[in-house]
Amino acid sequence: MKKKQGFTLVELLAVIVILAVLVLLAVPSVLKMMDNAKANAFEIEAENIGKAAKSAYADDLLNNDLTRSTESGYCYSIEYLEAAGYVDKSFSSSYKGSVLIGDTNVIWYTNGKNSVTGSTLGGVEVDTTLQTETSGFDGCSGLIASYSVYKESILNGAYPRISTGMIAVTIGNDGTVTTVSPTSSSWYSYENKQWANVVLVKESGTETRTYYETNNGVTVAEADILAYLVWIPRYRYTLFNVDGTAATYSDDTTCTANCPQSISITFENAYTTKSTGSTNGTELTHPAFTYNGIELNGIWVGKFETTPLAGSTCATSPSEANCTDVSPTIKPNVASLRNQNVSTEFITSLKFGTDSIYGISAESRMSKNVDWGAVVYLSYSEYGINDEIRINNNSNYTTGCGASAANAAATSSCEIAYGSGVSSYPQSTTGNIYGIFDMSGGAWEYQMGVYTDASSNLYSGRCNIYHSGYKGIYGDPTYTGCDSGITSNTTGLDYPNSKYYKLYITTSWQSNTSNLGEALGETNYWYKDWNNFVTARNPWFLRGGYYGDGVGDGGFSLNITHGRANSSISWRGLVLTS
Repeated sequence: MKKKQGFTLVELLAVIVILAVLVLLAVPSVLKMMDNAKANAFEIEAENIGKAAKSAYADDLLNNDLTRSTESGYCYSIEYLEAAGYVDKSFSSSYKGSVLIGDTNVIWYTNGKNSVTGSTLGGVEVDTTLQTETSGFDGCSGLIASYSVYKESILNGAYPRISTGMIAVTIGNDGTVTTVSPTSSSWYSYENKQWANVVLVKESGTETRTYYETNNGVTVAEADILAYLVWIPRYRYTLFNVDGTAATYSDDTTCTANCPQSISITFENAYTTKSTGSTNGTELTHPAFTYNGIELNGIWVGKFETTPLAGSTCATSPSEANCTDVSPTIKPNVASLRNQNVSTEFITSLKFGTDSIYGISAESRMSKNVDWGAVVYLSYSEYGINDEIRINNNSNYTTGCGASAANAAATSSCEIAYGSGVSSYPQSTTGNIYGIFDMSGGAWEYQMGVYTDASSNLYSGRCNIYHSGYKGIYGDPTYTGCDSGITSNTTGLDYPNSKYYKLYITTSWQSNTSNLGEALGETNYWYKDWNNFVTARNPWFLRGGYYGDGVGDGGFSLNITHGRANSSISWRGLVLTS
């Protein structure tokens, strides 16, 4: 019988070696699979965190809770979501992170080993820059602390956005300007028609800009102020005259049909779902707060018609030649900046945001009809004067002036001077010193709104003498004194980016729903204010009237001209920070 023979030592060693090799080959794959599984699970958890933050955001909007609001949106840390019950397990002991819900949703989430770095998780985009935060970071406290302003509940989140260089102030009836903490409830109260005001100051004057920025309760020297700005919070309003039916009057003051009415306004923030009504009785988020596709929390508007820098040649000897290149200011009790064509006005308006002398980090521009409409609609609500704005009838174009009576005749005196100590200012959008001035009378104000034809051609002006300075068609080249052989401006400036202006076609403009909110058709002939619409011959809009127009002046006044520089036409500046 033959004996069974076992494995030799060599064979056993060979098997062991083979098994070892197989293990070495398999383990990394297995470990990688385990890591991938953990990473996938981590990403699923991150997605759940993002969804939880969106639920918290929806609740905050519903409850008008602004606690988690920041400059960029609403911020939710893991610790907050856990404590508030939006996640059903404990994350904070092992994880760090936050979710920011705003114009761009971002998430930062890590457990020390894994971190979210994908492009999209549950509709929540990833921003890896948030991963620079240190241990112990709650994810939001820094963001919330960096945007600390007084939050009046009635604004529903549309509170002022302040840029570096903007100094929050209160203003006495005598015009005294005093710095105030932007977190103080004394800064503004829209419920009481006290609109938020800020000033821009010189870097160094009677005091330095830093001094005013860091000291509350100090008087700001008027000589140090370069501009006054007023916050118009985002709002929606109830549509009331979509058809653009004109008001009718039996005399200069007695309205008999389609009369002026208080405009119903509800404030909202940029993250609120927009109202898109188009019929009377429905609500529309005012279109001034959607700019170039971006939802704004509000806009800063010049408190007065624009003025030239004190001491400049334009200020001392105003003319088109002397006012072509001037630093703008926005000041009371001085002559407004005029003698500029539309293109020069626009270029000048950009300086508030681009010239370092103003000290802000923001975009500035010239007003459009939609911006004008946002101001006058707010003025004609419970949060404004809710009545006709009194004319500035000063024939010297002095900013801030008001007439002693409605529709008063022109005068060289300033009958109600800004800062004169009176208790009310009927020439203001609020009826007090906290509103916006020169919206009625003073100088006409060009708007960045221009006629177009059915082919959407750009128009420069009336003819080779009367034009805006922009390239484009001349609407009436045969006008008296013009060269009829020149039918367009081919050597002027190119039109700026389309976000800065709007084109209008004349057909049925009163009832054109694309013009809602602009105080065109909806407020047609309110208070018998001028109501003329652009044509090829007069392609540029004017607003507000001028000092001698009497009953035709007003916040709802609408007129037209060619775009050329004129000694009776000014403009208004805006600054965007949100």
